[in-house]
This record gives sequence, structure tokens and C-alpha cells, in this order.
Amino acid sequence: MEFFFAILKEMGRVLVNNLTSPSFLFLYALLFGLVALQYRRLQTTSESMLQCSKNVYMKTALLSTLLGLAGGVTGSLVLIFLGVDLTGIAVGQLWLVAFLLMLIKPRFLCFAYAAGLISVASLLTGYPTVNIPQLMGLVGVLHLVESLLIFVSGSISPWPIYINKNGKMRGGFNLQQFWPIPLVALITVGVIEPRGAILTPDWWPLLRGGTSLGQSHTYILIPVLAILGYGEITTTRTPMQAVRKSSWHLLVYSTGLIILSVLASRYSLLLPLVALYSPIGHELVIWMGMRSETRAPLFISPAQGVMILDVVPGTPAYAQGLRSRDLILKANGEPVNNFQELIGLANQPGKTLLLEVARDRKHFSRRLKLREDRAIGIIPVPDDETQRYLCIADDGIFAMVARLWHQIKYKMFTS
Repeated sequence: MEFFFAILKEMGRVLVNNLTSPSFLFLYALLFGLVALQYRRLQTTSESMLQCSKNVYMKTALLSTLLGLAGGVTGSLVLIFLGVDLTGIAVGQLWLVAFLLMLIKPRFLCFAYAAGLISVASLLTGYPTVNIPQLMGLVGVLHLVESLLIFVSGSISPWPIYINKNGKMRGGFNLQQFWPIPLVALITVGVIEPRGAILTPDWWPLLRGGTSLGQSHTYILIPVLAILGYGEITTTRTPMQAVRKSSWHLLVYSTGLIILSVLASRYSLLLPLVALYSPIGHELVIWMGMRSETRAPLFISPAQGVMILDVVPGTPAYAQGLRSRDLILKANGEPVNNFQELIGLANQPGKTLLLEVARDRKHFSRRLKLREDRAIGIIPVPDDETQRYLCIADDGIFAMVARLWHQIKYKMFTS
């Protein structure tokens, strides 16, 4: 227990020193600004196609930053107690390969793909020289933290959007989150013992990478800044349903990667397996998310009434408890079948608007107290008259895999 308390004490000292350092705070402020700009871009994209807007990008950026602090502490603990050493994992090459992959396809900007390529190249050619279990341990821990952050906050402030898929209009949500995280990680300093040095116990690090336990190793903790991101568009599930499923898939993937990394650090025969698991397993996680979008969409224009895609906070509709997927059947006693009819009734003389609403086969009424601008705060699902929308095509890789899967199923059930 003394070793654990010593680690926690030293980790706390490093975090406090850096969170009170002007240079570290300046860099962290830059990351916050970058995150805020990304949320502002998402809000602008949403506003360009909707008749209402949710001006919450700064609030979302602040919340993401606070959650990033918690994620950084969690990730640091796992990195340290796993014994992930940043000394021999080719961090420079990792960033370079990730950047080159991004040029091929933006969604490939992920350490899972870059680390997999680097590991395979190292196994086949010997270059670059990299400790594969340590590298994969780092990737696994980062994705573990990401899965937890997705579960906690992935559905906070979803951005409503209109989508044209295969020539048909549907509503949906752009679930994008960014978390700046301050990490504390290990580096080897040899046999010297500077302030805060950590001597290796006989069972640690778990990710030994062939290190002889008979040798003397000393580590120190250093601060590292990173940004984790999550992106998904859902039209067939609610934001909460999509987030829970995605976080679970990523948790299973990251846990498997960490376990394989520990095993590969002891059994070299597993090195090719962990090198391939990193990109292929991550691609499988993405494929499962994309596969769910082949289901029937949730947010489409109904035959009767006006379906709500989202509600703007602080508006009359939000104050009266109207929420996504509610179906407005009547306004002031008159049937409404499109959003323009609803707006027309809201603009008539009067200070209130009485709505008859259906939710989960239950009917209820809500009286909205109208403001001077007559805005009610409802973002409807799109209809055939919608002029602004996003066009989304199936990813080429996923389309190919889907065709192959359908062919396999067809042969299995027709043979």
C-alpha cells in the first residue's frame, strides 16, 4: 500500500504544479479555445439548416473541459499502474502517421490505426524501433478514458441536423464531443534518482516489454496534454441510445487491447495479434455504429401532425416540457400537419398557444406563453420542402463489408 500512496502523492504533486504553472495553463487555454471553436463550428452548421438555433457552444466547451480534467486523472492512474512508459513508443512517428492517415480519410485520425501500422512495420522491417506492448497499452488506455467520457457526456447538447440519405429526408443528431485532458505519464530515467523518482517494484510495470526484473529501473512522472474526440451521427436511435451503445463497444475494445498488451509484453508470439487488433478492432467498432444506421429512421415527417426533432432550452416549448419525438396534433384547437401551419397559428393575436401533443401513445395538452418575438422554440423534423440539409453517403469500406456480409448470409441460408 505504501507504493500506491507514494504514486498518488507524486501524481498529485505533478498535477498541482502544472495546473498552477502559467505556461501549462496557457497551453491548456489554447486547447480550450480549439474545443470551443469546434463546438462553434458545429453550432453554425446546425443553424444553417434549422429555423431555430441552440446557442450553447460555450457552455458545452466549459463542461467538456471540466470532464476532461476528471478523465485526465482517471487515465493517468491507469497509465501509471499499468506501467506504460512513454520512453520507447515512438510518439513522434505516431503523430506523423496519424496525420498522414487523416489526409487519406479524416476519420483515420486515430492512434488505433497509426499504432497498428507502426507496430506492423516494426515487426516486418525492424523500423521504427518501438515497444509494441507499451504503445498499444497507451492506445488502449486513451480509448478506455474516451469510452467513459462518451458514456458520461456523449449525449449532452446533441446538435440537431437535417439529412438527405438515398434521396429521402430525415432528422438526426450530430453527436460530437471534444475533451482536453491533462495526463501524467511515466518515462524512464535509468538508475539516477531525481526528485519524485519512482523505483520499480518486483511486480511492476505490468507492461514490461521484455524488461528484466533483475535490472534497476527508475521512473519519473511528466505532464502530457491531449484531446480526445467522439463523433457520430444518429438518425435511427435517440442520442442517449446511440451513446450508450457506442461507449459499450469502445469499452469492450479498449479493455481487450489493454489485456492483449499485457499478455504480449510477456509472450512475444502475441505481438502480431495485438498489432492487428488495434486497427481492425477499432474498425469493427465503427462498423457496428454505422450498421445501426441501416435501420428505420426515427425522425421523419409523420402523415399527420408535426414531430419535434429538438427543443431549444429557455423557450416556451422547453419550459412546458416538450421534448424530442413529441407529436403536435393541434394548435388552438386546429389540426396542424406541417411546421408552417404551426408558426402561422403562433403568429395570430393572443398571448398563449394551446397545443395537443402525443407522446408514446399518450395525449396531453400544453399551454405555451408566447414571447414578443412569437418564437416557440421547436425544431421540427424535416419534410419534402426542406431546402437545407446534409447529404450523407455510406462509407466505401463499410458498404463493401456490408455487401460481403450479405453475400455470406445468402450463401449460408440458401445452401
